[in-house]
Amino acid sequence: MKNLTTLSLLLLAVNVSAQIKIPKEKWTQLYEQGRYKDVYSEALSLRKKEYGKSATVDFFIAKSLCAGGQKDKSIEWFDYILKNYKIEAESKKKIGNDRTSCARPNPSIADRGTFDLDILQTLASMETPESTSRGKGGSTSFDCDKSPESFITKYKVSEEELQSRLFALNESNAAISKFQRILGPDYQVKQSGRFNLITYRDPNFDNQKAQAVSQALQSAFNFYVSYYSLRPPDKLLTVCLLPSKQKLQETALKLHGIQIPSANWGYSNIADLTLLGWADKDHIGTLIHELFHLMIRTDIGDAPPWLDEGIASLYEQSQWHDNYMAGTVKNWRTEVLRKAYNSYELKSRIPRLKNFLMHDWDEFDGSKAGDICNVSINYAYGRNFIVYLQETQKLQMVFELMKSRTVIDPYYNLTTASSVEIVQRSFGLSIDEIENNFLKWLMPVINDRGTSNPSQGWVKGGQQSGQQQIRYQPTLQQEYETPQLTVSEILSAIEVHVWIDHSDQSGNAVAFNYYIQAPPEVLNNVKIVKYQRMDNTFSERKSGKFIFGTQANNNFGFKGYQWGSINYVLIAIETVDQQFSEAKEYRLIYD
Repeated sequence: MKNLTTLSLLLLAVNVSAQIKIPKEKWTQLYEQGRYKDVYSEALSLRKKEYGKSATVDFFIAKSLCAGGQKDKSIEWFDYILKNYKIEAESKKKIGNDRTSCARPNPSIADRGTFDLDILQTLASMETPESTSRGKGGSTSFDCDKSPESFITKYKVSEEELQSRLFALNESNAAISKFQRILGPDYQVKQSGRFNLITYRDPNFDNQKAQAVSQALQSAFNFYVSYYSLRPPDKLLTVCLLPSKQKLQETALKLHGIQIPSANWGYSNIADLTLLGWADKDHIGTLIHELFHLMIRTDIGDAPPWLDEGIASLYEQSQWHDNYMAGTVKNWRTEVLRKAYNSYELKSRIPRLKNFLMHDWDEFDGSKAGDICNVSINYAYGRNFIVYLQETQKLQMVFELMKSRTVIDPYYNLTTASSVEIVQRSFGLSIDEIENNFLKWLMPVINDRGTSNPSQGWVKGGQQSGQQQIRYQPTLQQEYETPQLTVSEILSAIEVHVWIDHSDQSGNAVAFNYYIQAPPEVLNNVKIVKYQRMDNTFSERKSGKFIFGTQANNNFGFKGYQWGSINYVLIAIETVDQQFSEAKEYRLIYD
């Protein structure tokens, strides 16, 4: 899973007219006839249906309000489109021009007449791989230590062709015939439940294995529908399960006309409801990730990137607890974030939580700053924050509030709750308090004190909104076979870290959080860590005493309020088998 693609971020359609018929020609005619209220009311009604929240629908709303004399209301919608949908630069420029035109003193006159069909065509093409590849190509990166790889649109697949690949649940024979014609005799197309399952002809991939994959995806599908209360797509989903990266690249070219980077594991395309992945029946985390991208757009086509990508990444590695799918606390993205926090250069790129929640798609994928490395860090930060919401039982509440965050009243007013407001409401705390608690939880996790297996903590709870409610009792320390070490061996293996929490102050002093970092098999030998900050202004230094850190799940840390930084600390330890060390001097590592 280590190279799970960010291409899904680039291939997800902003406009989903392939899933819901947007009567663009009719609305354009109504607009040109001056029937702006009819355009507005029909577009608003369509927006409430499955896949109705799209840039095209919202664009008609914005244009009809502007031409109808509701300048301020229209500008709110233009801003909403630019903020909440992933739109390529060319389209953003055109929408921005329309916004500027609407802001003129007499927009109703300036915008009467012919509807700008060029913008409509550009928005409609956002569901094709070409436009979501940022025109003729783009790049993606999975690790700040690696150079980004390019992906290229080799030929354009038309909107009509993509729509022709969509089939009702009872049209499996037609779907099989269609995809068999596209891909040729080297591929097998089978129907299993609500999935078209496509494999490259492989004698080792028999019906039994195909059924196992289908059942795994169906279980994830059912979980997404029930837990997140998502309306299920009314079309068959097409899944390409491919035996190698080479076959993944060949199939992507056949289906969508794109050349994908060699590091990509898979992607999804909402325009024809396809999932492609290099996987087998035992490794389908990529497809479960991509499945969420397709399903969230039934209700939240305008989902912010941190929520969309964060939840999808949560289930890259997961475990079942009865009918509950829990994302593991740690996966390979945890290591990405650990490296960033421990790197002087990369740490400055880790966002504050408030800013992160307000990122638009360009900020999230690094294109606004021209820094592709931010993709890796944002994905990792986003997944860890979603894990935190899962562990604190807030994920379901945040998601429900996000679905209903936009309110449109009869007077054309658009009111939208921000991601920050929704998260604050879910916790009943300020965003700074939430960030502080998140970081206290996060630091032990990324420094090897968290568990990647949450199964011991999951228990059934009561009922909420007619659904089974799951409570989580966090189990942050994994069971390890612990070798018995001497105090000298332990002292040689540990590092002493400190992170400064500027949001936590006492008078003019700021909170400094000290903790120990070492492999789990080392720290599992430790019972108590004793600290003495090596500065004569501190009371423990004056008295020759020590401050005790006794909480294993907090990396034996302690918090002290200081006016300034220090460089050294004395450490002494007591082990679980009652060995006592002499004090040893350590140079502090600032996170």
